[in-house]
Amino acid sequence: MRISFHSNHRTAAIAMMVGGSLLVASSLWATEVTLPYEQRFNSKTDADGFTIVDANSDGHTWQWSQGAMIYEFNDTLDADDWLITPQFNVDTRHVYRLAFKAMADEQGIERLGVSLGTKPEPGAMTTTLMAPTAIDATSPRTRAFNFRPDASGLLCVGFHALSSCLLGYQLTLDNIAIYELTSVDAPDTVTHLRAVADPQGGRQATVSFELPTTTIAGDALTGKLQAAVVCWGDTLTRFNNCDPGQELHYVHNSDATGMHVYTVVVTGSGGKGLDATVSTYIGEDSPAAVTGLKVTQLAAGKLQVSWTSPERGTHGGWVAPGSVSYVVTDLQGKPDTVAASPYEYTFTPSQRQQLQAFTVQAINAKGKSAVAMSDTLFAGDAYGMPFVESFARNRIASSPWILQENAHAGWIVNDHGVYAEPVDRDGGLLSFSHAMEGSQATVIMPKVAVTGKHPRLKFWFWNDKRLNNELSVVVRDAQGNEHVLDRLAEHDAQAEKGRWTVHSYALDDFASASPVQVKLNATGHLGESPVMVLYLDKVSITDVPERDLALDSFTVARTALRVGETDTFTVAVTNLGLYATSAYTLRLYRNGKEVARCTGPQLQPDESVKLTLTDRPNSDASESSLYMLRIDSEGDAVAANDSTGHVAVTVLPGLPYVAQVEATATSTGGVDLSWQQPLLNNKPSAWVTEGFETYPAFSITNMGEWTLVDQDGRPTMGVRGASGNFLDYPNAGQPMAFQVFNPEATGLTASTWAPHGGSQVAAAFTCGSYAKNDDWLISPRVDGSQTITFWAKSPANTDYGTTEQVEVYYSTTTTEVSAFKKTGSTLAVPGSWRQFSAQLPEGTRYFALRCVSADQYILFIDDVYYRQAEKKLTLQGYNVYRNGSLLTPAPVAATRYTDPALDQGHYVYQVTAVYDAGESTPSPEAVVDVTSGVVDVAASGARPVAYYNLAGQRVDDSATGILLVRFTDGTVRKILNLKK
Repeated sequence: MRISFHSNHRTAAIAMMVGGSLLVASSLWATEVTLPYEQRFNSKTDADGFTIVDANSDGHTWQWSQGAMIYEFNDTLDADDWLITPQFNVDTRHVYRLAFKAMADEQGIERLGVSLGTKPEPGAMTTTLMAPTAIDATSPRTRAFNFRPDASGLLCVGFHALSSCLLGYQLTLDNIAIYELTSVDAPDTVTHLRAVADPQGGRQATVSFELPTTTIAGDALTGKLQAAVVCWGDTLTRFNNCDPGQELHYVHNSDATGMHVYTVVVTGSGGKGLDATVSTYIGEDSPAAVTGLKVTQLAAGKLQVSWTSPERGTHGGWVAPGSVSYVVTDLQGKPDTVAASPYEYTFTPSQRQQLQAFTVQAINAKGKSAVAMSDTLFAGDAYGMPFVESFARNRIASSPWILQENAHAGWIVNDHGVYAEPVDRDGGLLSFSHAMEGSQATVIMPKVAVTGKHPRLKFWFWNDKRLNNELSVVVRDAQGNEHVLDRLAEHDAQAEKGRWTVHSYALDDFASASPVQVKLNATGHLGESPVMVLYLDKVSITDVPERDLALDSFTVARTALRVGETDTFTVAVTNLGLYATSAYTLRLYRNGKEVARCTGPQLQPDESVKLTLTDRPNSDASESSLYMLRIDSEGDAVAANDSTGHVAVTVLPGLPYVAQVEATATSTGGVDLSWQQPLLNNKPSAWVTEGFETYPAFSITNMGEWTLVDQDGRPTMGVRGASGNFLDYPNAGQPMAFQVFNPEATGLTASTWAPHGGSQVAAAFTCGSYAKNDDWLISPRVDGSQTITFWAKSPANTDYGTTEQVEVYYSTTTTEVSAFKKTGSTLAVPGSWRQFSAQLPEGTRYFALRCVSADQYILFIDDVYYRQAEKKLTLQGYNVYRNGSLLTPAPVAATRYTDPALDQGHYVYQVTAVYDAGESTPSPEAVVDVTSGVVDVAASGARPVAYYNLAGQRVDDSATGILLVRFTDGTVRKILNLKK
């Protein structure tokens, strides 16, 4: 990048790279100017002779604009840009002054440093005049610095833009002036300078000071001195023939009331010294703001506002006793004028908490004070415990809350964060964001009465390596006193992608000062991320029981599977109690029957663990099976959170398997295996009506035995609500064939969207403009020749005039799309429910409803009537396996099998059922260990824990003969222990 440069001086423009940065200068070094020097940048050529260095080479640097030099921010890199004046000549025998104007736009906070150097390049800027300083729209515009050179020669001034890419916007520099101020042989400034106004408000002030004893250079002063006292440009008095170090004072009788600025200048044989200034307010002042403003609830419907009256004025001046009155204004803007504190305020009480706050402004004949604002009081009845707010569905259920916002920071409720999802996945969390280092905003919760044996404040807090904000946790008691419980740092070096952590605080000490309010004050700091946020969720004040295990986040791996396939169920177990957990058991139920269990690890308070159980449903499972989990823990105080809701899983027909194998020892050292015949559940052919009611709402993969084929493979269009926005429901817009659609669950309650029967339909959605749907809904196995019927509708016909199209197909072989043939013509589907029929030929095994709509919208299918095929299996016998190897050359008909004498080793037995349709999945394992002539038998991994003889006496495992063995799964088996 090259910056254009022009010079009014004799040297030519030169641009070069210095240390990897772009340097622009007139000649090798900048042109010399003489002092006094002033530059107002009235025209673009006034920037000639200045050196501009883009030190970070980002293409953003100083430039002339509308009568000033400006630096405009880069939104990805912090500024590192120099504007360096032409060189000027100085000597060590004088003091010089630099003055300039530096301004920031209202939208940004800039950062500027000022240095001196002997050459117009960054490396030469070795003397700091102004350390890097934040500048915003409220900062003083004009700044001045005196400097005394270390050596005579050429100097230049460097203005170093260092604004943050996150906070900066535009930095403006103007009116640069450099001039010789005085000789170093002149007197130094006076000391002990004071201006004391008449304490009774008279128009008088006494100015006192002590003359210097040295020159600016530090040499002893000799000869007589002269001192002048100046106020607002008028010389009030001169002191002549004074001695160094002499104490002087002057009484000023002013004819004006207000702020007076006094300047004292001393002159000696070396010239005029440096100015010293002091200010004071003369006369009666307007009152300062009140302090200690406090609001207390005295009783139902009565508040007291109290404050401390100001002793001095706004400018530190005198205020006449008894001259001040106070205007108290409530949150609704109603003012009331009173003579003194306290002030009683009455209101109509209600059970619902009401926000109330007050401003107090002091007034006298001279003017008004600044307005003092009280903390917000929540008047009305406090919430009882338990108090829980999770911000579900992007809203606050309790009220009132105060979420502060200001120009640089604020709190809001969000459905999710940039980095975090709600900890409880309920569509809501509390989010703080800021745009300036050190900016703050506070959340104030409603009043809560602290009761119970173990009251606790608890919330979830987001920790993240990329973020660096802070949170103060404060409790305000009933008397208005605030207590800081904790200060939390958001930054966590170990949390690369962020994580939720729970924080809990005992509130036992506040029971006597109840009710309380919690204040959460966030302070913003710059971090690695340009998105500066902080998240909170699931805030509660509850009486924590000593023991309470809770289940949450119940998930299932598969919502549809066949008999013999394994499903996995996962749940989060959290210790919400006060103490570490004792032993507990997690149980899985299918349709009310326990099918699996496990024990969990010990959990500390607020610690969680995810536990998993599995089930392999057999033919006794219902097609629509309901699963739930329950936890059993001794002493658990809260039963409501000990179980989950139900999850529906579709169990499709499959090959029934052997549910359990019993293994017992033989007298010859072999093993007898026995089992029960599986339940076949054969069903005759029957007419059925499919209403899609038993399948999970909004599923696009689980419709039981129906096969879904999305031949077009394109994303679909969701449903628009009354507002015109697309509705949010599972799988909306996803590529799909058909979806189990529940209109009412999405908020669509108009009759236009009503199913033909029940609450659900099979719906196909358009795959986009100028595109044609190719979506297949393929039936379960059907019973040959028959007439099927179904109901169809185009629900968007009323609003959009769409007419869907559907075709009927049949297959005499498989469910592959290529196996189907069309029957009848393409059907046009109207905007109201209409029944259609189709004749299936002899030998039909499957039929299909195919959506072929071209650029339409939504097709509804419901109440499909057909004759399903007979479901019949013929059991041909059983295969027996040992250690994965087949023992039976052909299936055995009996439900028992004997494996002869075994050598020492570990043996695993499984049995499968063999049908005309194939072989089932294996049974659970029966395990046999043969060691030193001992045959130990266990089912499904159970281990022996105790041995007994036939008399019931406990023996050790080396005893021989027939023994009774108790296993870890609670079963008792008879074995033969042989001594070899």
